[in-house]
Amino acid sequence: MSEKIKCAMLQGTFFMFFCLAFAFNTYYLGTAGFSDRATGILISVACLAGGLLQAAAGRMADRNPVFIWKNQVIVLAIAEAVLSAALYFTGKGLAAGIIFGCMMALSLPMVPMINMATFYYSEHGVPVDYGMARGTGSMSFAVMSYIAGKATVMWGSRMVTVLAVISAVAILATALSMPMYKTSTDDAEKKREAALAGQMSASERMDHRHGILRKYPVFTAMIMGIFLLMFMHNVVCTYMIRIVEAVGGNSGSMGTAMAIAAATELPMMFVYGRMVKRFKLSDAAFITIAGLFYIFRGVLFVMAGSVGMIFFIQAFQGMSYGLLAVSRSNYANKCMDAEDQSTGQSLAAMTESIGALTGSLAGGLLIASAGVRVMLMAAAAAAAAGTLITFICGRHKSAKGSEGQVA
Repeated sequence: MSEKIKCAMLQGTFFMFFCLAFAFNTYYLGTAGFSDRATGILISVACLAGGLLQAAAGRMADRNPVFIWKNQVIVLAIAEAVLSAALYFTGKGLAAGIIFGCMMALSLPMVPMINMATFYYSEHGVPVDYGMARGTGSMSFAVMSYIAGKATVMWGSRMVTVLAVISAVAILATALSMPMYKTSTDDAEKKREAALAGQMSASERMDHRHGILRKYPVFTAMIMGIFLLMFMHNVVCTYMIRIVEAVGGNSGSMGTAMAIAAATELPMMFVYGRMVKRFKLSDAAFITIAGLFYIFRGVLFVMAGSVGMIFFIQAFQGMSYGLLAVSRSNYANKCMDAEDQSTGQSLAAMTESIGALTGSLAGGLLIASAGVRVMLMAAAAAAAAGTLITFICGRHKSAKGSEGQVA
């Protein structure tokens, strides 16, 4: 089996698990006895922990070969399988919430490591298309959303844990089968060796002392804009069960809505590479286009009055999240120097975890105090602000340290 297929399988199996941990978190925690307010706080804590783990995972992968992406994925997949199995026997109450929160937190550092797999093979001459691999992830997310939605209606919330165990084991099996290459010419490895030997230049030492965020100021600002887009994305994903319930739906409707959204991501991710060549636009420009579609969806969500309308709005997710997921990873990969690429992927992925943190907390509080519609209005406003920031950043030519250019 080729590395191209294995990368797609890794994305696919991971996003099956990710769907259960994030698309069904509010539903599962609700059946476990948590209120919307308590659910929002728990998810926020889990995402904060996961975001910190993402940052640590990226830096460790860049600095120590023991913590390469494959090893991290293997360890995290084992942990997720154990937690999912434990959750099945826990049932309800505080223990269930803690275990579910740990599942969410540990899934987040897997995101940049799984993305790095594609870029790792591409850099070693293996023809792997990130858009196609990530598109397989969205397709798998869609399939799992539909299956889990139907399964929970028929057999209850415990099906979330059963499917999570299966998905975690599938991630582990796929990661174990993926080969690693050894080469003495790898630029990132040379940087690591130079750092250890004290041979880095004065300017490089200064960059590392000042930190990644100061080394890449435009990239940092872009990350802030993407975070605001992810705030809206995660408000919608986390509280989709409340959104569909407000217009007469149930967990089955939620599963279908999430499946529609994920399915529309697939074609966008598959054709992203061709779109870049066809329209000759930068990754930053596509990030801004994604933001415009987030605004569009936000306005429609506020106006929605039926489950059918929710399904219609979800059909535009390919032009928002589908476009953003690929463009932000490519943007991060092109902005960062070789020795910082894992960190760049971690920072890009952190927009999702921090967006989930703030989105779940703010969403839960807004629903409890003002209702679903006000929550959606706040999400749309955040998307508008994020789009403006990404547009401004996209007009800056310099984003790669102090010398590189955004491709």
